[in-house]
Amino acid sequence: NRNGAIAKIKGIDPNPRAIEIAREFINNHHAIEFEAKSIQEFGNDERFDFVISNHTLHHIPDDDILETLNKMYHMARHGLIISDIRRTKLAHFGASIVSKFIGNRLTSNDTPASIRK
Repeated sequence: NRNGAIAKIKGIDPNPRAIEIAREFINNHHAIEFEAKSIQEFGNDERFDFVISNHTLHHIPDDDILETLNKMYHMARHGLIISDIRRTKLAHFGASIVSKFIGNRLTSNDTPASIRK
């Protein structure tokens, strides 16, 4: 790049199919790596400059959320960014309706279930 900075990105998901789709989408970019694993599978010595969790926490059992947040916090050298959905009755109703009309087989089941959790 023009500033001399080198960025490497590692994306993880426990679902191998999600990793396949991600790899196809980025077309084997040399600085982006995807791996089928969960955050719990990382060793205590594995650290990253930034850890970003996007729409992940609602998939984690309630009893494991604090442990997962703690793991992400300790893995992040400089920053931790977490974004997730807000679960409300209106959101569940809207997701159920919209996903039936414009979603695929995965989203029609996963979206309402994620909000309902």
